[in-house]
Amino acid sequence: TESLQHLVSLSVGLGAGASTEVRLPRLRAALRWLFHALPKNSDGRLARSTVRYALHRHFVHHHGMYLKGLDPEGDVGNTSFPAKVLEDRVPSHVVHKFEERLDGGFDLEELSLMAATLEHL
Repeated sequence: TESLQHLVSLSVGLGAGASTEVRLPRLRAALRWLFHALPKNSDGRLARSTVRYALHRHFVHHHGMYLKGLDPEGDVGNTSFPAKVLEDRVPSHVVHKFEERLDGGFDLEELSLMAATLEHL
């Protein structure tokens, strides 16, 4: 997760210091209850469709926003997440890193980092 966080910080400009130090713990705390309540794979990680649902729920509840590509009523088998959400907003190598991580599922830290990335955009 550290390498993903570092890559996102450099590429998207989340930056080191106050912004990241405040944003990630806040998001981790806000997403913790949801993460623990959702179904997980055998490794204790959230599947792609569950990550999409968790982020949709977070943004609707905390920001009153619907983000393109996070609609839970969309194609549940949609494999373009997170590419569809991040397209034209972050470098392709960052999208690729998120895609690689999602293949095995997201833990709470990665879910929080994805939320922070989307909030920053």
